Amino acid sequence: MTSSTRQPRGSGSRRRAGRPAPGGAAYPAPRPSRQPMPRQSYRPASAKRPAKPQRRARKPHTIDMPTMCATLLLLLVGLIALFSASYSNALYTQGSATYFIARQLKWAAGGLIAMFLLSKWDYHDYKYLTAENGNSAILEASSHNPDIVLLDLGLPDMEGVDVIKNIRTWSNMPIIVISARSEDADKIEALDAGADDYITKPFSVEELLARIRVTQRRLAIIQSDENQESSVFINGQLKIDYTAGCTYLNGVELHLTPIEYKLLCLLSRNVGKVLTHTYITQQIWGSSLENDIASLRVFMATLRKKLEVSQNDIQYIQTHIGIGYRMLKIE
Repeated sequence: MTSSTRQPRGSGSRRRAGRPAPGGAAYPAPRPSRQPMPRQSYRPASAKRPAKPQRRARKPHTIDMPTMCATLLLLLVGLIALFSASYSNALYTQGSATYFIARQLKWAAGGLIAMFLLSKWDYHDYKYLTAENGNSAILEASSHNPDIVLLDLGLPDMEGVDVIKNIRTWSNMPIIVISARSEDADKIEALDAGADDYITKPFSVEELLARIRVTQRRLAIIQSDENQESSVFINGQLKIDYTAGCTYLNGVELHLTPIEYKLLCLLSRNVGKVLTHTYITQQIWGSSLENDIASLRVFMATLRKKLEVSQNDIQYIQTHIGIGYRMLKIE
């Protein structure tokens, strides 16, 4: 007969924590950890961290030294002009220098704007000449015969309107007035005197270039019409056929050398204008040396003998001593 005995609960390999084990040993109960579990990153291995944006390096500020020097020089000249003898003259004649100071400040401001625009202006392959005053401007215009004249009304020796009137007596070259005078009376006076356009300071370079282009288009149309109509030049008893290359005086053909014919055509195309020795020699020989000027005098003398056979004949070429020559307009 066999009998089975039931083992008590908890016997075996599993024992409750805290109860003594056989032999008197006790197993300590595990305490829960209070430290947070470290977070694990689940970013895939192929993923890359985004790169931090890099800051652009700032460009150092640059200074246009020529423009700054010219501006400072102009300011210095303006300050000297304010305290010049004209200041005391204004006090004596007008009793107050307010008008004089305001006018000087306008000139200084206009000069500053002009210097700034010139420093920023791309000349677009334009060739230009400058004149310091009205008299030199008239001389340069008559000598070089420019395509367009840019004129300021406030000149040191004379008014710009007088320059316009003088040029209009012998030429129809386009004149664009650039002035700080914004009154309607000043604009009307300049335009009535013969100016083709009027720009008030301050202005942009783009506007000035646009007005120059408009004037050039108008000038090209006028010149094309003149070339079609004026293939024959007649001045008194003198007749030049540019197409045939023949010259007639009193109905008789003149036998001219090639240089004499070039000189006569150059003078006839600029009738009424004083052409300097330098301009004539550059147009005929392409240079302006002393030998060229001496040769010019010789050719002019022989050309005059063929045009003015006797003293009673009409004088076509006028000599300006030390300057040049001019063909007179014969009515």
